[in-house]
Amino acid sequence: MLALPAGPGLVGAVLLVAGCVLGGYAFLLAVRGLRPLLAGAGPAGVASVGVAAVAAAAAIGFTPYASWRIVQDLRYTAQIPEHVAERIGAYERDLDGAAFDRVVAIVPKSDTYVTAVGPAPGASEFPQWSAYWLAPRVPVREVADADWVVTLGRDPHTLGVPLGKVREIPTSYGKAATIYVARVAR
Repeated sequence: MLALPAGPGLVGAVLLVAGCVLGGYAFLLAVRGLRPLLAGAGPAGVASVGVAAVAAAAAIGFTPYASWRIVQDLRYTAQIPEHVAERIGAYERDLDGAAFDRVVAIVPKSDTYVTAVGPAPGASEFPQWSAYWLAPRVPVREVADADWVVTLGRDPHTLGVPLGKVREIPTSYGKAATIYVARVAR
């Protein structure tokens, strides 16, 4: 996620261990403090208090690590430029968010379009991201019903409809496949 480390690292591991020690200590204090109340509570009462004590100990134990991780995430995400942050969903799915701006500039707002993908990074998310970023343009299911075709990693000529000029959209993101846009010829 957003180039953050997948594992906790040394600091995170130390905080998790410290949290476990703190949580264990909190559990012992809770059991010691509740012992007089549990004397006549019966098995159900003891079990419910035990579950509550374990839950509280786990919450206390995880708090140092969670707090540190939130601060780390904020440090990283606060530095992301606004134009990238607006398109972060595309970048996280190996799509070039800035390329969609170029598509928006080509396809008129009142037109329809169909998406098609080839074997490319981000192919499974391309139709959903297109629907989001190209709104209010309307996606359609059938290429014959579309005013435009927008493809990722696929030559639009393979869709079986006559096309006008096919435009290759330049991408600036390393993993992104080529996006093509073409008006369906009528």
